[in-house]
Amino acid sequence: MKQEMMAVLSNEMIAQNVYEMKLSGLLCSEIKEAGQFIHIKLADQSMILRRPISVSSYDENSLTILYKVVGKGTDAMTELKSGDVLDVLGPLGNGFKLDFLKNFNLDSRVLIVGAGIGIAPLYELALKLKEMDVVMDICLSFKTASEAYYVNKFSALGNVFISTDDGSLGMQGYAEDLVKTLGVSYSAVFSCGPRIVLSFVQEYFSLIKHVYVSLEERMACGFGACYGCDTKDKKKRVCKEGPVFNSHEVAI
Repeated sequence: MKQEMMAVLSNEMIAQNVYEMKLSGLLCSEIKEAGQFIHIKLADQSMILRRPISVSSYDENSLTILYKVVGKGTDAMTELKSGDVLDVLGPLGNGFKLDFLKNFNLDSRVLIVGAGIGIAPLYELALKLKEMDVVMDICLSFKTASEAYYVNKFSALGNVFISTDDGSLGMQGYAEDLVKTLGVSYSAVFSCGPRIVLSFVQEYFSLIKHVYVSLEERMACGFGACYGCDTKDKKKRVCKEGPVFNSHEVAI
């Protein structure tokens, strides 16, 4: 874990209220797993707590985060431009561990389920699965077509299925409805999004051993000291033991 002033390379709106920011710095080389996050401190002193943002993709020199404007902090982030710097702590948390896939058959198939801004950390996951030649179905759910992002990027990696609440893109329905249409058996499932989606994934795929969920939670310290982001059963911390958990080992 490092604390570093990272340089903003770019910061652009890619969908309605959704922004893609690219940062460079030494801590990029310390990221080990898809699903880890960084903790951002904003210059406005009235915003005391850092903002946890999942890493969407990374290499040794740069990383990309995706964020949705939902409040004062994320709104302030939209003002950052190339050449600005951000106080960043990271990488933090435990991501998606994929070693178990090495023992799977070549014809194994996995499922990725993402909804809203929760889709962001699943992109690096999909990149890593593609490198392992894993066949994947990818369910992406949005409120409406104008909020859809990274559809083409995911389509280059696997079989993409899309739903929107209003039917403006893909089938009309929620992530749960979309998953139920697939009718395919999977060796593993990975998911990130609102708690209602993760709860569905946990129950619907309860007979599958390898089901991994990335929890979203408000955080204070970001590294397990404050116990402010306990899981529902109070046994684990989202920032420390998570944010990625085997769904059989955590209460959602």
